Amino acid sequence: MEVKKTVNASAKDIYCFLLSALKSDYEAALGRTAQASALQEGLQFHKKFGKNQANQAHVRVTVLKPNKEYGLAFRSSRGTQWLRYQIEAKDDRSCHIVYTEEFSPEGKLNTWNYKLLMPFMRRSLEQRMALQIEKLAEFAKNKEVMSHE
Repeated sequence: MEVKKTVNASAKDIYCFLLSALKSDYEAALGRTAQASALQEGLQFHKKFGKNQANQAHVRVTVLKPNKEYGLAFRSSRGTQWLRYQIEAKDDRSCHIVYTEEFSPEGKLNTWNYKLLMPFMRRSLEQRMALQIEKLAEFAKNKEVMSHE
């Protein structure tokens, strides 16, 4: 599924905010501070989430192109989800974002569940993805982020 949106935030701010979030997740998985240079394509770690951190997913960085593209793969017992942000600078204060989510269910039950429910969930998923882009831009504009050049 794909959502496209132009936002009032620079491509650099969006990319740096995404890297800042990735760094926070990576440090939480490590239990210590990590260098920004550790964030590169191929990086893998386990992220805990949910109530009492009871669930976990294997995270893999699939693509990092400074100020242009950011992609992750999350693998859990339910399947694998790929997220990708393609960022195109319009000027120094705005950019166009193409946000893509793909999901590959694991097992027959999850596959049938996904195929059955997806037509009903499509509209709400697209709305969530559009809101996610808007919030990303809002946070990127308002948060001081580490420099990644």
